Amino acid sequence: MSAHITILYPFISGATLSHQVLDEIATICREVPAVEFTFAEFGRFPGVLWLRPDTTMCSRLVTRFRARWPECLPYGQSNLEVIPHLTITDGASDAIAAQAQADVAQYLPMKAAVFAVTLVAFDGHAWVRQHEFALGHELAAPESAPRGTRATTPNPSS
Repeated sequence: MSAHITILYPFISGATLSHQVLDEIATICREVPAVEFTFAEFGRFPGVLWLRPDTTMCSRLVTRFRARWPECLPYGQSNLEVIPHLTITDGASDAIAAQAQADVAQYLPMKAAVFAVTLVAFDGHAWVRQHEFALGHELAAPESAPRGTRATTPNPSS
């Protein structure tokens, strides 16, 4: 899967993903402005090295999606605090994670832009983009940034 910030996983499976759900996702996304932001800090979960975005937009989307689809427990946990992040390593040894951090640190701060939320599904072999929902309004910040960064809402199956 390409670089992304997960909004809600797992999400509704393809078998029960209706046009109404897709319309609701589009409505939520239109209410959140596209945003340019910076990655400047690393974070760690057990076995995971990640970067923190300096925007509240991702947290707002997480809150909106969780409120609308409370049955979709993040990573299957009812009380999990979701911390929006961009994963750099997952399951790497401490030595490899430390080297990755040193390698990436020389490029920080790193600018990024989010213009859309992409719904992806695992087809048994790979993550496949199913739908894309544009974020609304003009960019929230005027800085230029690389295009293509996506916030994603993966669903477990198509």
